[in-house]
Amino acid sequence: MIPVTWFIIFSLIWTGVLTLAAFAMTRGPVSAPFAHRVWQASAGLMVVPWVLCLAAPFLKSAPAPTAIPDTFKSQPFIDVGASADAGARGLDFDLPSLGMILIALMAIGWGVQAFRYATCQMRLQRLKRASKSASMPQANALAEAAGLSKAPELRLSVSGSPFIAGVLRKAVYVPAALMNTDDLPAIYIHECRHAARGDLIARPIERTLCAIFWFSPFIRLMQRQLDHWREAACDAEAATALKDPVGYARALARTARMARATQQSPLPVSPFIPPRNKSLSERLSHLLDAKPKQQPKAAAFIAGLSALLLAPMALAQVSAGSAVTLVEFTHPVTKHKIAKVTSAYGERKDPFTKQLRWHNGTDIKGDFGDYVYAPAPGVVVFSDTKGAYGKTVEIALADGRKLRFAQLKEAHVKLGDKIRAGHKIGNIGASGRATGPHLHFEIWVDDEPVDPQTVKGLELMKGWKG
Repeated sequence: MIPVTWFIIFSLIWTGVLTLAAFAMTRGPVSAPFAHRVWQASAGLMVVPWVLCLAAPFLKSAPAPTAIPDTFKSQPFIDVGASADAGARGLDFDLPSLGMILIALMAIGWGVQAFRYATCQMRLQRLKRASKSASMPQANALAEAAGLSKAPELRLSVSGSPFIAGVLRKAVYVPAALMNTDDLPAIYIHECRHAARGDLIARPIERTLCAIFWFSPFIRLMQRQLDHWREAACDAEAATALKDPVGYARALARTARMARATQQSPLPVSPFIPPRNKSLSERLSHLLDAKPKQQPKAAAFIAGLSALLLAPMALAQVSAGSAVTLVEFTHPVTKHKIAKVTSAYGERKDPFTKQLRWHNGTDIKGDFGDYVYAPAPGVVVFSDTKGAYGKTVEIALADGRKLRFAQLKEAHVKLGDKIRAGHKIGNIGASGRATGPHLHFEIWVDDEPVDPQTVKGLELMKGWKG
């Protein structure tokens, strides 16, 4: 499992690297279409952390085994008749972990993003319903010049900025005040270029990616750059199609004055006139300056490879949580004619305090000196005295599960020993807080205890299967 904190930290670093790389590649005299492709590639590469998370279960690794963490909150006790309670924990509520807090915050942020998008969609639908159909004689010729085989419908809106919307039924929405001006052809061909370039599909995808990584401070900057270079790219291509960059620049400036006087609330579309004043001046500069030189493709390739240098670091972290085949249990934990479970896993009443407590393992009654066996092959990750557990042996299996054998009279293995199924690892005793001889046995999966009696194939005692 990928730690949430690692995912967020890597995402912050990753989005920062992508943003800085895109800025480096779009500095200086570059064409607007090229710059927009660079920023689109940066937005697309943001999914790398998610791809790594999805790939985690398929990656193999061999992390160094460690001992089971100590999680009991009060001094445990062992009682043969009532129940052995090594590793007890109270019913007091645990504070949420950092990972859970981060997941909750991320979910709240995603909810806010979804609410904003839904609100913008409602505004857009209201605007569409209030619009009226209009006609323009040169619509077909302009659409063909923009690269479309079918001219989008022209519709008049009350106010705001021109835009194009609709995937199956495309329509260009223009404020009624612009209907009878000389600027209408420039606006129409600009919006047609959006459709021809695939922006009606690409922009929602870009916005979704940015919404996923809302917690990164670089996302808002990336959104602005994407919107700016998208409009600048359509400006350059529309001016080329009209064969009049100066006339197109005049139309852009006049439309901006009119649209910003009646600026609408945000919509989930790409507006012809964004709300930022600086964006307009930069677009006009791109149009009127001398033709910029295209950034060499080799430079783009090298910069992209540099940005991907963090991916191997992520893979190394991801591989630590990979899934492997479960180890089979082939030998009983103990053998004795009087062996029986005296305390099962779960909640029970403390025989001393009479309060409800939680039991992390299963207690098996036996005689002093009865052998305790390893039910499967593994590596000893702890062999020593551990507080109220008494003499304890912990074994890590190849599949990541860990076994704890506590209250031993003595241990026959040491740290680092590789053992086979059936290996004698110790003898039953009462070396911790206990009133009689027994074995306290725990199984841990992903640093959480599970009920040994529910583990498939595990035989706690000879003649009894869980």
